[in-house]
Amino acid sequence: NSAMDSRVTDGKMDKPDAVLCSFNGTVMARAMEAIAKRQKVAIVGGTKALVDLAYAANKLKAGEPCTHTELASFHDWKELMDYTEEPGGGQLKALANLINQHGAKIIIDACKEIVPENEEEARKQRKPFVQPDLVVSTAHKSKGREWLNVEVADDFKEPKDDVNHRGDEIPGEIDKHSAMLHYVTVTRARQHLNRGGLSWVDRHAKKSDKEVLA
Repeated sequence: NSAMDSRVTDGKMDKPDAVLCSFNGTVMARAMEAIAKRQKVAIVGGTKALVDLAYAANKLKAGEPCTHTELASFHDWKELMDYTEEPGGGQLKALANLINQHGAKIIIDACKEIVPENEEEARKQRKPFVQPDLVVSTAHKSKGREWLNVEVADDFKEPKDDVNHRGDEIPGEIDKHSAMLHYVTVTRARQHLNRGGLSWVDRHAKKSDKEVLA
């Protein structure tokens, strides 16, 4: 928009209004990081899902049965940690690392410091509204929202390269769901977008162009 001083950058942003993440664990990690800096932090969608997951993860780590839908298939903590190193395990990796580093109690206590995102949420929670310094959200929950300055978290992973029928290395496929979510993510900023974890799109596009030309 030529009428606005808008820009796109990479790396980390000094003072984003919002940070958009791929996974809930990263949402909690970024929120805790901001709370440690004495910032007032809001999480889109609230903290109940994160608290429930933290309690469940703590039970699993203690060797107790766990019925949480995301963790019920793991028999013990080691099995979960092994899974986080597999291609599909990124969704739980950030949370598992937080539990290992801080323990569930620290995470749950941090959730108590999360402020409502807006006045409507404050009324629902029967809390006074305090303007947050930072809003943290999954990309999925950011749909329909906009902020002036948005940073993309580093948990949006570039697809691994593949090999075509000729044996040439080609860019890995981005499935339709991921592509749509990436689009939502980079269109939430009104003034300054820091692409961060999606800056790999340039490399991916160049490799795709070479494959088409070949």
